[in-house]
Amino acid sequence: MATWNCLRMRKNLRYILFILAALSISSCAVSLKGLFTSHPKTMKPIKSALMQQQETKKDQVLKDELDTQDSILYAQELGRAAQLKGDFKTSLTYYKQAIAAYNAGDMKALISASEISSNIGSLAINDKVIAYRGAGFERILLHQYQAMNYVMLGRLDSALVETRRANELQSIEQKKFSAENPAGQKLERGVASRQIKLLRDSSGNISNSFLNAYNFYTTGLLHELAQQENDAFIDYRKAAAIAKGNTHIQKDLVRLARELGMPQYKTFKKKWGTSPIKQENQGQLVILYEKGFVLPKKQVFIPLRIKDQVQSVAFPSYPKYNSTQRKVTVAGLPQAFFCEPLADINQLAIKSLEERYTGIILRQIGRLIAKYNINNKPDTSQLSGVFQLTNLVTEQADLRSWLTLPSQTMLGRSYVNAGTYTISIRQKPHTVKITKNKTTLVWAIQVGAHMQYHTITL
Repeated sequence: MATWNCLRMRKNLRYILFILAALSISSCAVSLKGLFTSHPKTMKPIKSALMQQQETKKDQVLKDELDTQDSILYAQELGRAAQLKGDFKTSLTYYKQAIAAYNAGDMKALISASEISSNIGSLAINDKVIAYRGAGFERILLHQYQAMNYVMLGRLDSALVETRRANELQSIEQKKFSAENPAGQKLERGVASRQIKLLRDSSGNISNSFLNAYNFYTTGLLHELAQQENDAFIDYRKAAAIAKGNTHIQKDLVRLARELGMPQYKTFKKKWGTSPIKQENQGQLVILYEKGFVLPKKQVFIPLRIKDQVQSVAFPSYPKYNSTQRKVTVAGLPQAFFCEPLADINQLAIKSLEERYTGIILRQIGRLIAKYNINNKPDTSQLSGVFQLTNLVTEQADLRSWLTLPSQTMLGRSYVNAGTYTISIRQKPHTVKITKNKTTLVWAIQVGAHMQYHTITL
């Protein structure tokens, strides 16, 4: 009898070992903390400190994760946190680390031993054990924000390198989406179709997550500052096609079409009117205004049927969202000046999740089948309580995303007489100096009740 029990225990032990192995077989270091906590919860005190412009030791929590499989995510968060504080050199370092990690992932074979291991682990546990690779729109914004670091450090040439990479990535993501999207259409009518519809409704009328006017306009602006007007014209056209109601972009297109002798000038002028002409004693003021933090994901449970059982499965989602972007007044200038909506990052994030839902569903189905097969083996009856507990602990949605990104972005641009002005956005004053024949770039970032201004004359 004792011998039989020993054999049965050995059989049962292999299932426990399977579960434990799934926690550690990835070649990268897996953050076990991440299996039992959510990224939104980790980031909550850090975002609170940024909103109150307070120093916090919570940043160390992010630094401790830089050597895990989620290094990209934490390098992005640390880079953005430093950027919000105006520490562009530190931000530059963290962003370089994130970019290097992305590039290292690109260099790996399409199917590598480490990827197989992490995906086996995700099948038994959840998507949180898969190395974080970031959504496409995050990677694009990473290069845009790295470009802004270089701009604020006076390194325009380096900024242009980053903007070109951002444009390349938008093209790559577009091709990837075109190749993968048809497969997703079949699942939309079945599994979790209600959740997919909710995400689609909340993302508004944007067609995809990887083409955004904020990126195109920023790259166009930097091209123009580098006296590469033809490249600027191309990027402004792309931005105008997405942010259709932004009159600043429209006026830029009219102006450049006129200055470059483009055949589109008459069409643009008829459609959008004339553009201002810079006077002798004027410089240019450009304001890039960001506000808030992007929405965090939330966890929802959706019932899925596997054979004769219905299981409640955790999925990532977003709360219902309605974009309410309106232009914002900039006070303190001789003429009326407004910042107008450019991009809603919340919509990009929601759209990105919608685009990736097919893969999430397929992994969840595979995971359910694996759990079903383990739980229904004859020699696991003694471990039913263990498996129920394992399922309770591991059935968690992957809520990881770059949470220090802004919620919404806006643009203001105008010629202004040379001089010193105290401008104010949302009643937060800032002194700017307008120099004849120069461009003064103001990067205004509002988080909570505080406004952070970063200014450079180029």
